[in-house]
Amino acid sequence: MKKKIVLLAVLFMSLFVAAQAQERDRQDLKITTPAITVETQIGAFAPLYTDALSMGYAPSISAKVRYFLNSQLALRFRTGIVSATSSQDYVPDDDYEEIALSVKSNTTSMGIFNFGFEQHFTGTKRLSPYAGAEIGLSYAVEKSSIVSDNDNYVKRSDPFMGPIGTLFAGTDIYLLENLYCGVEIGASLEALYSLPSTLKIKTNGHVVSTTSENSSSVTVFNVGLAPVFRIGWKF
Repeated sequence: MKKKIVLLAVLFMSLFVAAQAQERDRQDLKITTPAITVETQIGAFAPLYTDALSMGYAPSISAKVRYFLNSQLALRFRTGIVSATSSQDYVPDDDYEEIALSVKSNTTSMGIFNFGFEQHFTGTKRLSPYAGAEIGLSYAVEKSSIVSDNDNYVKRSDPFMGPIGTLFAGTDIYLLENLYCGVEIGASLEALYSLPSTLKIKTNGHVVSTTSENSSSVTVFNVGLAPVFRIGWKF
């Protein structure tokens, strides 16, 4: 993962230097009229809540669509996913008649709807810095399972949902007339409310499934330590 982060950083810096070196010889490539952009965002340190919603970080990927009303103001829609999986196998000692177990956990967090705006500021012919805010709905599922070598298991699923608000800042770097890249970093406030959880137990071929309701909630604050690399196309 560290090697990938370094490669992304080197790639971004190379593109930035190349764009700045050609600044004087190229026309203004920034958006000046109403336009639509579509992009992909990739991050390595997105906040993720694992093990009963404790704090963690995981890779993320998201898609964003922007509609520029003019050269300074854009509306945006973003959706993405953050996921992490861990597993551990328990192998019994040959001297004891124990059952081998496989313990797995998976937590996935998805921003279902995120709407917001961007205010762009004066930069250069290729560089367009911006800041803005967005609000949306976040959905997270924490799954865990314990599976034995005789096919018995215990599986649990705990979903959470709640509103999320984000403040962010970033920059667009236009490489060609329609191609751009950039970075973005932000801080968000999120309230997660638990939804009915599911528990499945299989013993000797018999499966028992139960659903429970839980009204607990947790409020979390994400400080802006989740930069993302962006690349997109202007239509």
